[in-house]
Amino acid sequence: MEGYKKLLPVYSGHIINIRIRVDSTIEFIIKAIWLMLPAYLPNPFAALLGGGKAIDGGRTLADGQRLLGDGKTWRGLFAGVFFGLLAG
Repeated sequence: MEGYKKLLPVYSGHIINIRIRVDSTIEFIIKAIWLMLPAYLPNPFAALLGGGKAIDGGRTLADGQRLLGDGKTWRGLFAGVFFGLLAG
């Protein structure tokens, strides 16, 4: 029985160390997502809530290509900025 008592604190110490590592890893992942949220949110919200008048106003370059294209709208710009600021 003496040998068992000597091993028990070492064994429980390893479990505690593993649990601390897992907890700190989960905490690290949550913090990383929280820090990146202002960068992750604007683009999808700009795409979901966009549409309407184009930012470039239909202007074209010398080769006939649109300056920014149909995908860049004022509503999408403001939605992206708003949700980026809201998350930040």
